[in-house]
Amino acid sequence: DTIVYKDKVLTVNGETVHISEHSPNRETNSDAINSSVESVRTENLGGVEHDILINRMRAPFNGSWEVPQGHYFMVGDNRDNSNDSRFWGFVPEENLVGRAFLIWMHWPISDALDRMGDRIR
Repeated sequence: DTIVYKDKVLTVNGETVHISEHSPNRETNSDAINSSVESVRTENLGGVEHDILINRMRAPFNGSWEVPQGHYFMVGDNRDNSNDSRFWGFVPEENLVGRAFLIWMHWPISDALDRMGDRIR
């Protein structure tokens, strides 16, 4: 697979991943979002919709990566503040041990308590 992240847009194998503005009827922790700087958007990746957070003030970390066979490329949902495969590289398939199903912690820690234990949809 070829992954490109340029100007806050994700492209996988030449296909731009569709992003739309956050639907107002979707639930979000709006207290944790500074709406003058950050925006919640909905991304459709492989037919699965999920929310991502974009910081309009932060410059994007642009790049292109060729994912080796048997490896995975991890991308965080807080795109401008995620320490993910853009920084530490690919994850070998043998290192995957399960599927995320629960929110344990997130930053800032002051906002973590209201989401801790929530199921990931």
